[in-house]
Amino acid sequence: MSLSRVILFAGLVLSCHAVGQMLDCLPQGAAERVIMAQLHDGDTITLSDGRRIRFTGIDTPELDHKQPSRNEPYALQARNRLDQLIDNKPVSMVVDRRPRDRHGRTLAHLVNHQGKNINQQLLLDGYAKLMVIGDNDLWRCYNMAEWIARRDKRGLWQLAENQPLAVSQITRPSKRWREYRGTVTRFQRNQNHSWWLLDNKLWVGGENQVIEQLLIPANPSVEGEDWIVRGVLYESYGKWRIRVNHSSQVIRTSEMERWVDKVKPT
Repeated sequence: MSLSRVILFAGLVLSCHAVGQMLDCLPQGAAERVIMAQLHDGDTITLSDGRRIRFTGIDTPELDHKQPSRNEPYALQARNRLDQLIDNKPVSMVVDRRPRDRHGRTLAHLVNHQGKNINQQLLLDGYAKLMVIGDNDLWRCYNMAEWIARRDKRGLWQLAENQPLAVSQITRPSKRWREYRGTVTRFQRNQNHSWWLLDNKLWVGGENQVIEQLLIPANPSVEGEDWIVRGVLYESYGKWRIRVNHSSQVIRTSEMERWVDKVKPT
């Protein structure tokens, strides 16, 4: 493993503090005390000064404000849980390294009056999925929180539609981001690209200059591991592929369990 990977992997320990062996994703950076004026859904609020805040690192089910019957499952529960966590009290906000999304909303981590990281708590409760936008400093810790909820089938993880599709069941490409599960059966590297093969059917990887920055061993040592891979499935020259650009796209399930066993959810 390269030095850069060791440093990045150590970041998991630095960003996930085990306080009394409890998972605690602590935002780093200048904190600002803010007051919510309006609650839109499970991951978006407007502050008293008019700024619209998007909780970074997470994605909650969508609310359809015009036709509530079209709400995604657990959308209302996510909104209600967020309202409960804020509890009409000031919260502490730390803006992420990427300060805004493409809609102009401020991307931030928020901590409530009880010291709970709200982003993390929504993941732990099963009301949100991990969604990494840019260089999110806490994505590794949030990934662990999501895994705990997924493993314990909390909230939206109880639904069949949120379970990864087995690689063996792939029959057509997908235009949307989704998850697939399988076992690494082979690793292949050439001058320009590195690919892991899952269940002798799905190739996962990309350009070497990108793969070398990931927290995933780019060698045959991972053969036999069970993975969950997130991305857009496409077909190229008769092969199914998912291009990986960020470490959060690959969950090495045994590795995740080893980390999670060291902490307990708050």
